[in-house]
Amino acid sequence: MILKAIYHPEIHLKSMHEVVQSVDAYKISIDGAEFQFAVSATDEFYPSSFGRYRLLWKLRENAYDYEYYLYCLLRELYNIEKEWSLELQDIMQPLLCYKQSLFEDGECFKRMAMVLRFLKQKGFIQEMELEADFEGKEWKKLIGERRIGLCLIDMDALNAAVNRKSQAWSLKDEILLILNTQEIKLDGKYYILTNEHCEPYLSFAGGKLGGHLKLHIYGRLDCPSALRHLAKGHYKKNRVFFANEEKAVAAGFRPCAVCMQKKYIEWKNANREV
Repeated sequence: MILKAIYHPEIHLKSMHEVVQSVDAYKISIDGAEFQFAVSATDEFYPSSFGRYRLLWKLRENAYDYEYYLYCLLRELYNIEKEWSLELQDIMQPLLCYKQSLFEDGECFKRMAMVLRFLKQKGFIQEMELEADFEGKEWKKLIGERRIGLCLIDMDALNAAVNRKSQAWSLKDEILLILNTQEIKLDGKYYILTNEHCEPYLSFAGGKLGGHLKLHIYGRLDCPSALRHLAKGHYKKNRVFFANEEKAVAAGFRPCAVCMQKKYIEWKNANREV
């Protein structure tokens, strides 16, 4: 999505040192409301929030701006680093030394790029580009012919997902899985599946079977009973997925009597004999 940034040369903004500076100021409109920013060599004239949104900026030729600011946001709001293993803290440490380590170790940035992609996939983030209607002096100097990248994070939705467990695994659990994963992949979709120990894990392929975490029942993804309950909103917080039937059985789940009748009868007869 491309938004027009409207040039407003008459705007003068104060720096953090209360010094009024003449800068390339622009206004953009989001959800019918306007806010202003100024092209600058420092971050102080780029607002970090607007309404219900947290703003992530990609200002220059820097591949990891979004990831660094997302990392700062997660640390600030959710303190998820308290749950990180020592190994993961070591992996993510370069983000604390952002500019110095940028070209030395890209692994931590790639993990945050996976989190960013996952949050986009979940619908928490909108990504757009800002295009100037007029390129002022600073825009030409710092941005050139490119556009400014901007990510909007819906903080109302994100806070609700993080602070309320509305599904089998919380968003915090899912983020930690991505940060802890051994395999780094920056394309395609990410899925949270359940393993044979009834624990979540990150997968780059979707599940073949669905399950109910509380009732320990598994079945087809098109199961009419499951779809009916999901439509009523009764099933989502216990919904899990399995890569195959072996993992579902090993996790202690039994076949659904509606969509897997033959398997269910076999399971019932075997348990009756026991």
